[in-house]
Amino acid sequence: MDMNRMTLYLEDDITKFKAKQAKIRIADVNPKLQVKSFHEELGPNNVFLVKADCVIDTSNSDSINTLVFDFCQQQKIPLVLARYSGSTAELLVAVKKVSKNALAECLKLPSTEKVGAISPATHAAAALVVAELFKILLGKGVNKRVTFDVWTGKYKEKRL
Repeated sequence: MDMNRMTLYLEDDITKFKAKQAKIRIADVNPKLQVKSFHEELGPNNVFLVKADCVIDTSNSDSINTLVFDFCQQQKIPLVLARYSGSTAELLVAVKKVSKNALAECLKLPSTEKVGAISPATHAAAALVVAELFKILLGKGVNKRVTFDVWTGKYKEKRL
């Protein structure tokens, strides 16, 4: 487990399921929030489990990203998808219908198995995900793709 990139978790969480521990941490912050967590592999037969007011996908998995993207587009659910690799991260914000090419561009990042990921990239991506979620919940979200590299300081935002 890459604990250096997971600020939500504690050392005691190493052997525990991340979704369950995340739910516990969120409840510690605000017990009134309704959070659902599931301990099962997401697939075509249970993708309905992600149905919500807004979906955040940080799985960094081509197959899960594609599955969740397609489901959210079909159900007209806003989606904030984040991918990371090395010092680079990408966000796809799909408040309304967007081209599948937007997802394809995000999937071009090299695998973390090949290049790893540094924690500043994952933390910056997480911060942007939360900011985009706030915008969506406040009715100010827009379709866009964000690419940045924390090593070089390059940041690019493109409306879709």
